[in-house]
Amino acid sequence: MNVVMAEQLLLIRDSYSTVFTSAQDYSTKVAEFAYTNSEASLDFAKGLAGVATPLDFIELSTAHSRRRLETLADQTKILAALAQEVALATRSLLRRPPPG
Repeated sequence: MNVVMAEQLLLIRDSYSTVFTSAQDYSTKVAEFAYTNSEASLDFAKGLAGVATPLDFIELSTAHSRRRLETLADQTKILAALAQEVALATRSLLRRPPPG
């Protein structure tokens, strides 16, 4: 009985460790993306200072929007891949054969 409990505790520990490490990786990426997005917003604000005509404004806004959407799509893919890694790692831990 003690061996079974010890193996179950190891499984729980490994599961929490995997999830915790993956959550840290995910949080780090989110912070990195927040920094990148903040820089892009500041660059856009700087660009607005140089706008002289409505056409300049439209061109600047369109270019900024296009870059932001592309970046958002890339960031979403990266975060989805990280979440999938966590799910697969946790699933593989939980699919271990029962002790005994």
